[in-house]
Amino acid sequence: MLLEQAAHGGESSATRDLEDEIERLQDYINSQDDLITGQKEELEVAQAHIEEMSSHMVSRFKADAQAERLQNQIRRFEEEKSTQNSVILEMRQAIAVSEEVRRQLEEQIQAAETQIETNCSNLQDQFRRFENEKGSLHSAISKHKEDHAASSGDLRRLEQQLRAAKKKIEEQDDQISNLQNEVIDDNHP
Repeated sequence: MLLEQAAHGGESSATRDLEDEIERLQDYINSQDDLITGQKEELEVAQAHIEEMSSHMVSRFKADAQAERLQNQIRRFEEEKSTQNSVILEMRQAIAVSEEVRRQLEEQIQAAETQIETNCSNLQDQFRRFENEKGSLHSAISKHKEDHAASSGDLRRLEQQLRAAKKKIEEQDDQISNLQNEVIDDNHP
């Protein structure tokens, strides 16, 4: 419209109006530029704030994740510690049982050694008694042999005496028979 007025007359007035309009438009554009610039600055500040918040959130997420990992590691460590404590307790119990078994074995070994020493002493006593009895038996056998030899000599002497007595008895029987015969002959002339 202003362009039409400029074209049909009143060139100076239309030009001024046009210039004024252009200036207003330029001012509006400048104000819009300022507004846009301010909005850009606010946007940049907001973006920086968002980035900072995002960084904090990421850091927080990282910290939370790290804390969770640490908690999991602590939990696993506690579980492993409990398992190790159980193993240590079992090992201590096994050691205690082994010590008791070792003590019982040592007592049994000591008792067996004492019994063996007693048995050896008894066997030695029995062997000495056996040797003494064997010596006594040998002495008795020797004496018996000597007695037997003496008895055999006595028996032989007795047999000789018996034979001599029998012979003498036979001789006396013969003499008696002869005397009887002589008596009979004297009674029967």
